Amino acid sequence: MFICLLKQSLSFQEIKTALSLRPTEEEQKETYQHLAKMVNDYRDTFVKANEERMGRIRAEVGEDAPEEEIALLYITLTSLEATADKLLCSKILKDLQDKETKKANTTHKERKKATPSD
Repeated sequence: MFICLLKQSLSFQEIKTALSLRPTEEEQKETYQHLAKMVNDYRDTFVKANEERMGRIRAEVGEDAPEEEIALLYITLTSLEATADKLLCSKILKDLQDKETKKANTTHKERKKATPSD
């Protein structure tokens, strides 16, 4: 399920990075159990969020606006949100990668200092 959900918005490399956050099978199973519960709980949140989005659109354009305009605004706002979510996911993964790289470089430098030079 992780990969099916992640491949909708992340590159293969980003998916690999995301899965490496919980590297062992046991850790992934634990996280998957949390995800399954959250997905089930998310259904109600999703319905409410869509109703709120439609309410904002109708408040902006008026109740008499053509359905086509409402549909276009709804699709555009949904696309905007998806793009923002994708960018946020990529940023979080990049920040985590940068943190790991910095940690690895610091460890490497510390080892180099501890090793006597010839």
